[in-house]
Parts: sequence; C-alpha cells; structure tokens
Amino acid sequence: TKHIVKSMTDKRIKFIQNEKNLRLVGTLNKGLALINTEYIVRMDGDDISHPERIRKLVDYMEAHPETDICGSNIRCFGNTNELWTYYETAEYIKPSLLYRSAVGHASVIFRMNLFKDNSNRYSERYIYMEDRDLWTRLLRSAKFHSLQEELYQYRITGENSTLLNRNTRWERTMNFYRDFFNHLEIGVSENVLRFHCGMGLITKIDAALVKEYFSWLNMISSENRARNIFNPTALDFHLQVLKIKVGNAISRVGNFGSVLAYNRLMERPGFG
Repeated sequence: TKHIVKSMTDKRIKFIQNEKNLRLVGTLNKGLALINTEYIVRMDGDDISHPERIRKLVDYMEAHPETDICGSNIRCFGNTNELWTYYETAEYIKPSLLYRSAVGHASVIFRMNLFKDNSNRYSERYIYMEDRDLWTRLLRSAKFHSLQEELYQYRITGENSTLLNRNTRWERTMNFYRDFFNHLEIGVSENVLRFHCGMGLITKIDAALVKEYFSWLNMISSENRARNIFNPTALDFHLQVLKIKVGNAISRVGNFGSVLAYNRLMERPGFG
C-alpha cells in the first residue's frame, strides 16, 4: 500500500504513516485530528469500495444537510459472502443499538463538524466495539441514515481482528451494554444483561429468567414513553425483534418451564 500510494501524483493524496503501532482506535483518532475537510469517509486497507461509493455518499449528504452520518449495506467476501443490511432511517437505526451496531462502521461518511468537540472521539475502553460506543455518544445529537445499496465489501478471513479476538467478545459485549443501559439510565440486572448479550451463547434458560427479561423489556418501553429516548413506533418494532430472538433462544436450549412461560407471556395483551 505504501509504495502504491507514494507512486501517485495527485496532490490531494496525503500519505501519513504512524511511527509506531497506534492500533485501530489510536489511528482513527489521529486521522480525526488531521482532517480539515467537510466530510470524512473511512475504510479498512484490505476491503473494497464500490467505484461509485464516495460519490453516492457525498451526493446523499449534500442533498440531506440534516444527516450527520450515512452508511450502506456491506457485502462480505473471502470466507463468506454474507450480506450485512442496516435499517434505513434514524427512527429505526437508533433503537437497533439495543442489540446491534446502528450502521456499518466501515462503510460510513461523517460530517466533520461532529468532531469539533474533542469529547467525540473513539475510545480504547471498547476495543473492537469502538463504533457502537461512538454511536451511543452521538445518539441524541446526530442524525443517522443508511443507503440500501451494497457500496462496501468487507473481507472475512481468519486474520480479522474481530475473529481473532472472539474469545473476549462476551466480556466486551457485557461491558459495553452495561454502560449503554447506564447511559440511558435504564437499570438492568446481571442475569438479564447476560441473557440480553448472549442469547446465542446461553446454554440454559429457566422460566424465572424469561419472566424477568420480559419485565425488563416492559420497563424499557415505559422509560421510553416517559423520557422519549427513541421513536415509540420504532422502539415497539425493536422490542418485537428482541422477543423473536428470545423465542429462538428458548426453543433452542430452554426447558419446558421456560417454553411455557414464554408462550404465556406472548399471549398477554401487548406482548404478541
């Protein structure tokens, strides 16, 4: 990459090399400190940008000055050809943070005025989840959008940092969501948090946990109505998504009591 970039004669291209390994978060923050353009578009060195990606992102931002962050769908290649899709509009994007990344970080364009405040920087606290942490801190101040096109190709190999650090994902996810719900001033017990973060990893579910989890979902809804955290219609949609995820987890590993508790809860008004 170094030799290819240095061979280019376009004066708009600036090559900057770290004197030491700053890792991803440090390098992202260094980039933010150096950039003085209206927009920033980022990508990883071993991925592929659609030839029209930057034009389409900039065109959207120019036509929608109210939007601060815009991403796109992402097509994986290498070990998988999975398509990662994201909700299109802010009303659905923001509450999706309850259980996933709001927009595809590698694919995004930002307005640089988001980063005039130095507190809006990536944090080493959430290594490999630095994007979700940033979305959380921009939740109330920024407007998100995601183009429903495949404009970015993400390489999946055995060397991806996300895959190489899979063994710490559980702990990192727990730490992030513990702080996420604290940021929203929504209380959560360790049992509920563990279940929320690891529906695909839980090996045993009991009826009491099912009831506790659904009571917690109801509390989120009540807190939202009281403090207008998310768009109510969008939040209702995402709570339904979570209920489906709970049902899938229970059907996979739940005992008879947990299945029965889930079915009874889903029969109640407001749960179906």
